[in-house]
Amino acid sequence: MSAVWNDVSCVRRDGEPPLIKGWIPFVGKALEFGRDAHKFLEEHKKKFGDVFTVQIAGKYMTFIMDPLLYPSITRHGRQLDFHEFSDKVAPDTFGYPPVLGGKFPGMHEQIHRCYKLLQGDGLSALTESMMGNLMLVFRQDHLGERPEEEGGGWRSVSMYEFCNAIMFEATFLTMFGRPASDSRHADMARLRGDFVQFDTMFPLLIAQIPIWLLGRTKAVRDKLIDYFLPHKLSSWSDTSLFIRTRSELLDQYEALKDVDKAAHHLTILWASVGNTVPATFWALYYLLSHPEDLQVVRQELQFVLRLSRVQFSRDRDVRLDRDQLEQLVYLESAINESLRLSSASINIRVAQEDFGLRLDGERSVSVPDPLQSTTEYYEYYRYYSSTHSTTGVLSEHYISYYRVLLELATDHYIVLQSTLQSTYRALQSTTEHYMSNYRVLSEQYRVLQSTTEQLQSYYRVLQSTTSYRVLQSITESLQSTTEQLQSTTEYYRAVHSSTEHYRELQSNSEQYRVLQSTT
Repeated sequence: MSAVWNDVSCVRRDGEPPLIKGWIPFVGKALEFGRDAHKFLEEHKKKFGDVFTVQIAGKYMTFIMDPLLYPSITRHGRQLDFHEFSDKVAPDTFGYPPVLGGKFPGMHEQIHRCYKLLQGDGLSALTESMMGNLMLVFRQDHLGERPEEEGGGWRSVSMYEFCNAIMFEATFLTMFGRPASDSRHADMARLRGDFVQFDTMFPLLIAQIPIWLLGRTKAVRDKLIDYFLPHKLSSWSDTSLFIRTRSELLDQYEALKDVDKAAHHLTILWASVGNTVPATFWALYYLLSHPEDLQVVRQELQFVLRLSRVQFSRDRDVRLDRDQLEQLVYLESAINESLRLSSASINIRVAQEDFGLRLDGERSVSVPDPLQSTTEYYEYYRYYSSTHSTTGVLSEHYISYYRVLLELATDHYIVLQSTLQSTYRALQSTTEHYMSNYRVLSEQYRVLQSTTEQLQSYYRVLQSTTSYRVLQSITESLQSTTEQLQSTTEYYRAVHSSTEHYRELQSNSEQYRVLQSTT
């Protein structure tokens, strides 16, 4: 779904969607939304249609429930902006100074230009590196290469922990590299544990709750930031071009402290791992839950490996290039379906001005400027401030606010997904072409396999016939006779050579007698 965020407007005007405020000042429908957001939105969709506005914890959010209307949102980048939300929240969450505001001129634009390194040839290099690191972790942790393993055999572990351990380390090695003297980081388990603690509190940080109210969260975040300090990061090898370029960019700003640079790298770690692990878990879960689909995906992968003359082996890396990955149509479909079934995020946009949002050929709605306040808002605020203490209902409000933003915290995933969707649309025609070739090759392979089986059958029948055995006996006799003839021929040649030599000696004897007689 999409949501347009307004801060203060709370009186419905002509042309605006239905307004649902609730009876509690400021809180509005936050409690109901926090208890079960999906149920809440579906009930109001049935009652008010695809577009409606809800007051949630002091915010007025217009929900657009029809996915076919999402392009109408993305086309209005100037009026409906995501960066106002992200540029304010991300620095507070990860602990670096705001990028916008003039202190770091040009940084925002240069950072976004770096993301081009995650496309094209840059993406191919990252994909190859990721596959190598996955094989490294699998081989050492799960295929019995480590000497400390106790005799091998089966081990039991939570599926999510399994996915988390593998994907976290492989992604970290791919993006940030490895120690110069080792293939892996020795303290990866501790780093992963700290990251899980930080990620658990992430929804509250996104809700802009002061970090000092969240227990040990600041201490955990500081430990994570310390891991990426420039003097440590510069000593690692095989760091991705994306991270090296970002590091060089951050070094250009003298006002940026080392801890600020490290906090920027922590942001990339969260963006690369925070949604990758659950996405991997759900894809694996649904494939294992549907053995017939898993079998199809395995057959497709084996077919692509066969076409590429690649043989899977646990003692060497299996690398698939971009073209080979694009042939894995069923695997891509399984991943996309897993995302559809498990993802429940909201694509947030903040209204920048009053304008009419045209949803389709027949409908349009008015979107108010959030800076235009109303008397009713201030009356609500005055009533709320004068009748409640900051330790009573206000803290209860924050709890409901947490519940609301637990759903909103996963929105970071939709940002990544939108990039993937644009790439998917561009490659869809190519995918269909490869799928067509795949079907043709599959049919040709089946025909070839059938022909091979027929030839093998004919050969077995021929071997079993009497004529074949007689012919084989005659052939063996001919071979024996030929060998005897060859032997006789060699003997004849030897005799002939001896006869010639005898005649030559006899001639010499005659000459000797003549010479003797003459003498």
